[in-house]
Amino acid sequence: MKRLPLYIGGFLGPLGTLAMVPMIPELRDEFGASTSAVSWGITGYLLALALFLLVAGTIGERFGRRRTVRTTYLVYAAASIGCALAPSLGLFVTGRVIQGIANAFITPLLLAALADATSAGRVGRSIGVYGSFQALGGAGAPLLGGLAADVGWRWGFVLVGLMSVALAGFPPAGGPQSER
Repeated sequence: MKRLPLYIGGFLGPLGTLAMVPMIPELRDEFGASTSAVSWGITGYLLALALFLLVAGTIGERFGRRRTVRTTYLVYAAASIGCALAPSLGLFVTGRVIQGIANAFITPLLLAALADATSAGRVGRSIGVYGSFQALGGAGAPLLGGLAADVGWRWGFVLVGLMSVALAGFPPAGGPQSER
């Protein structure tokens, strides 16, 4: 199924965003910081995502979906590993901001690729399945984040990073678009 990597990419975004929530007590203890300081890992991610979503689709289409998605999956993976290895809260939050920027490029390009990979009469169904994968990622994030917190919070970020590396091997089709 050629759309499966696109659906799994939809799962990754909410998973990466929300898996941190149950890790907050461990992160607070690890970095000797307040809950509000640690929560900047979520806020920074979401602010970066929201800001870059405004331009990411256009930029990504200009450079090509395939190249942009592959690159941003690898950037997301590197940022995830950076979060896992972060010796300070500042570096951890920086990694989360970079994750948010990368996700801003992945999400719209996956949706555009999904629309192109689906026959006209089935686009709504495919977008619905994509949305279901996103919902599954959001719903599963607290469970997976909680399990990672029990084992060691850093493993949650390693897992997300490895998943992102695997997805980089299956980018959507699409070369650079010329200016119109």
